[in-house]
Amino acid sequence: MIALVLTVVVTRTSSDDPVIAGTSSPSSAPTSTSDGPSPSGTGSEPESTDYTALAGIRAALLAYITARNARDVGRMRDAVCTQSRERITGAPPSDGGNIVLDGFLDTVFDGNVAQSEVVSHLEKGTERTASEKSNERFLKEQGSWIYCPDAEPDIGT
Repeated sequence: MIALVLTVVVTRTSSDDPVIAGTSSPSSAPTSTSDGPSPSGTGSEPESTDYTALAGIRAALLAYITARNARDVGRMRDAVCTQSRERITGAPPSDGGNIVLDGFLDTVFDGNVAQSEVVSHLEKGTERTASEKSNERFLKEQGSWIYCPDAEPDIGT
């Protein structure tokens, strides 16, 4: 069995090539529609794009997708936030195909929670599904962004 190593190289590029989880490097840095993502909420700089946070969010989703595609329950649980770990009780079916991340469209920050609109598709052998958009959530735990499907935005005062 060949071990897959995920190395995230953050570069700004205009490439629209998809990222297949488990490959050695993604094709592009997280991107956004319009002028680029504008982080909002507490602790962010109002007129700048936080590429470090975007890179962390992209790496977090790729870590989960890589573990899911490998059907590695332990790594899947490690790749999600604490509050979502108990939901992962088994590996996805081996005939369910692999997730391929096509790209990030937009990321909105709300304190320690972020939501990204992503585009992905499934591949099964030589077949693939149509690309679909989904909203994925992330939580900042212990100073790092982690994939967190159960994350809820901060409720301000």
